[in-house]
Amino acid sequence: GHRRGHPIRARRGRPGASANARGRRGSGHLAGGRRRPGGPVSRCRPARRDHRSGGIGHALALKLASTDTHCVLVSRQTDKLTALQALIPNSSVIEADVTTADGAAFVWQQCLSTVGIPTLLAHCVGNTHIAALHKTPLEIWEDVRRVNLDSSFYVLQPFTKCLANNKMTGSAVFVSSVVTQIGVANHEAIAAAKGGIDALVQSAAATY
Repeated sequence: GHRRGHPIRARRGRPGASANARGRRGSGHLAGGRRRPGGPVSRCRPARRDHRSGGIGHALALKLASTDTHCVLVSRQTDKLTALQALIPNSSVIEADVTTADGAAFVWQQCLSTVGIPTLLAHCVGNTHIAALHKTPLEIWEDVRRVNLDSSFYVLQPFTKCLANNKMTGSAVFVSSVVTQIGVANHEAIAAAKGGIDALVQSAAATY
């Protein structure tokens, strides 16, 4: 990708381009937070971004619109999905919160009853929190973990279970971040949550 005419480069010890950076500004890209040169970590201001119904999922759905794939669009904010559905004739919308086990189970049951067994899964749910570890309240950490990691587990579990029980194959895609690979200041919460997704996906790939 390019920003202001210059290629985005990933350098060791510095934030680079991540999977989140491919979305639209304000919805699907990773918010940046850098420590001031020579200043303490605590001077970094906390920042949060919410990617639900954001750029990554939106772009992927439009890409799939050119195929014969039936897209089941899921979000807690159906107003955004209704506008997107108008651009994708072969699609349906489900309003649900997949950050809970019950919400993810509801989505799966709705899929089974309307379109059959899904064989493609794209998890584009996520948010982030940019702040030093000692400035991250527990409730913020729990929200970051719930939105990113918990939702990944809740969505992937019924997907793999159903495919395995029916002796079918499928593909699942999740969104991670470069902060899981290198140490980036003030990214402890999101690095831990996204790192959990990395481990979950790698283990599931080895199992199935």
